[in-house]
Amino acid sequence: METIIIDVNIFEEFSNDLSEVWIEKIALNSLRLGLLSLNSEFILEYHSLGITIADDITIQGLNNDYRGLNEITDVLAFSENYPGEYYGESEKTISTAESFPNETGYAGEIVLSYPQCKRQAEENKISINKELATLVSHGVLHLIGYDHTNDNELKIMEQIQIDSIKHLLDT
Repeated sequence: METIIIDVNIFEEFSNDLSEVWIEKIALNSLRLGLLSLNSEFILEYHSLGITIADDITIQGLNNDYRGLNEITDVLAFSENYPGEYYGESEKTISTAESFPNETGYAGEIVLSYPQCKRQAEENKISINKELATLVSHGVLHLIGYDHTNDNELKIMEQIQIDSIKHLLDT
């Protein structure tokens, strides 16, 4: 497999809490395992993706603009190849090919709310690292076409997420 570039951007207020290298490893594992599970002919299709670790205000705005849901969510995945559902009543913000970098093999962009990640970790009584890793993996899988509209799809995604993160967690 050729080199895969994972561009991680962390909002300044969270930069001391997070490791770009660790997030890259989670994303890379998820991308590789996800593509292998789909079909070997797709392995070389993607060679870059972006991840932004943001705040609640940013993700709520994006969720409203692109999904019609004016609420905080944990992770959003923006892919040129696999657009998500729009649930709003107002006009959808259009995402076109021009919205994405002009490069072959760009999987898309994941935006994750770190404050929401921390809240979910506390609610689920798991480490913040485990929740963050799960959300990064989940977002990557959405970028390459995975979804969870039924129980079977959800089980497949969850198993890839578990396999992608298990060796990178200390808890």
